[in-house]
Amino acid sequence: MPDFWKDGVCLAHGQTGNIGELSKALGFWCCGDTTTKRLAETFPFIELNEKAIAFDENREVEYTWKLIQADSSIKELNQLIDLAIKDEHLSKLFPFTSLNRLCFSRCTGYPYTHDTPIAIPIGDNKFEIQLPNRQLVGIGSATDALKMIKDNLSPDIKPAIKGTAEDL
Repeated sequence: MPDFWKDGVCLAHGQTGNIGELSKALGFWCCGDTTTKRLAETFPFIELNEKAIAFDENREVEYTWKLIQADSSIKELNQLIDLAIKDEHLSKLFPFTSLNRLCFSRCTGYPYTHDTPIAIPIGDNKFEIQLPNRQLVGIGSATDALKMIKDNLSPDIKPAIKGTAEDL
C-alpha cells in the first residue's frame, strides 16, 4: 500500500500484492522524472489523488484556492477568500486552513511556512488578524482583514514555490 509523494505532497496511492510490480512502480517514481498521470497510466494499481494533475501542471496554487473557495465547511471565510483570490500578491501564496483559520504559505508542500499573517473568523463577517507569533494585528471586515494581511507581509514576498518550508 504505497503512497507517492513529491515536493511535500502526497499525489497518489496504490495497493498491490505483487512485490515485483510494486518495485517497478517505486523505481519508476523515484528514479525518473515523471508525472503522476504517467505513473498511474503505467501501473494500473496506482490511483491519483484529486489534486495530482494540478500539481503535475504547476497549477497547485490556483487549484487549492478554488478548492478552499468551494469548501462549505469554512463558509465564514468566504468573503475574505473571494478578496484574496483577486489580490495580486495573496493569490500567489499557497492557501491552507487550520482550525478554520486562513493561512498562507510561501511553499506548496508540507511542512508549510508559518511566517505570514493568519485570518481567524470571529463572527458577524469580522476577522481577527494575527502574526505567526499570535500577536494581534487587528480586527475588521474582510476588506480590512485583507489590508492588514497585506500590510504585514514581508516586502520581498514572492509567489509560493513548489516544495516544502525546508526548500526555502
